[in-house]
Amino acid sequence: MLMTEKLYYTEPYLKSCSAVVKQSKIIQDKFWFSLDRSLLYPGGGGQSADQGKINGKKVQEIKVEENEIWYHLEGNDQPESGAPCEVELEWPRRYYNMQQHTGQHLLSYVLEEYGFRTVSVHLGEKYTLIEVDGGLPGQDQLADIEDKANRLIREAQPVKNYFVSRDEIAQLPLRKPAGDWKNLRIVEIEKMDYSACGGIHVGNTAEIGYIKISGLEKIRGNIRVQAFIGARADEYIRSLAAWENALKQELQTEPAKIISRIEMLKSDISRTTKQMQFYRKEYIDSQVIKIAAETGGNKRLIFRRDDLPTEDVMEIARQLSGEHKLVAVGLCGDRFYLTAPSPEHFDTVKFLNEKGRDLELKGGGTPGFAQGISPLKNDELIYQEITKFKN
Repeated sequence: MLMTEKLYYTEPYLKSCSAVVKQSKIIQDKFWFSLDRSLLYPGGGGQSADQGKINGKKVQEIKVEENEIWYHLEGNDQPESGAPCEVELEWPRRYYNMQQHTGQHLLSYVLEEYGFRTVSVHLGEKYTLIEVDGGLPGQDQLADIEDKANRLIREAQPVKNYFVSRDEIAQLPLRKPAGDWKNLRIVEIEKMDYSACGGIHVGNTAEIGYIKISGLEKIRGNIRVQAFIGARADEYIRSLAAWENALKQELQTEPAKIISRIEMLKSDISRTTKQMQFYRKEYIDSQVIKIAAETGGNKRLIFRRDDLPTEDVMEIARQLSGEHKLVAVGLCGDRFYLTAPSPEHFDTVKFLNEKGRDLELKGGGTPGFAQGISPLKNDELIYQEITKFKN
């Protein structure tokens, strides 16, 4: 059977084509078929597979088995052997992958010039990750690397791809040693970078568009460089511009002063937080004194404060027990906090075990403190039960 014509290599800018079904098979109830011409790249070399349609049906999966490319369509569609097909490529995705992959080659080449050798690569849907050795680049050095990569992009250097034999491989200055191949596909950025690669690339570096390095991360003793390339770099720059404009409007300041303005606001927040903590403590202390004074000598009490945060109600109850030796139930919304000076005064766990179901108190805690949910606002009944309760 004739080899499939790989149009993604010979005509990478082709967006649609006609083809004929070569053969078909069923694997686990899935119908697969191959074509005499393959427009859709099946994935490889770190580059994800193309997406597209065959006879108007979305290609759900592409896989390679024994040098044959197989397709599985949505709806498990089953074109017959010898049937003509119309293949459509999802071009924006393909072109971004071409930009990204070529941009990664170029950036790896520049990184290596600065002493950072590429260890591994991940070509993602949104950004590119290049793991390098050689230490951590400084910010100035990183800016130089980015500037040089984008300068080479603007030079519109030709990008070539071709196959070489085993004997010819040794004559090429490959950036990374090739495996044990009889024939190898080379992607060359004119007289600069030579890489063994099975991916698809743009025709010259200008088509990469732009490279923006966005971050560094330490990993396995190496450094991972994150970069936006091509269409994703454009999107990233637009988003940065949008963020800058939003910050400018929100902070009412020029971009150059945004950082100083944020530092000022952080200082204001810190000062305000300290003031709030001080006044919160003053208020809680005053409420503890007020509630304790209204007990009329009773050692057990209940109070409800739906107007306060739950943590403040809990703190008031704790202080009533800790400072005034009272058994207290603090209620806020559907929350309850039951506190006691000590388990000897009032065993909160025992109380919940014996009375919780009847009072519909759902929670737990320790013998001196319990908390949980009180869905029914039966405050008076709870008070009656804690008044009668004995350890």
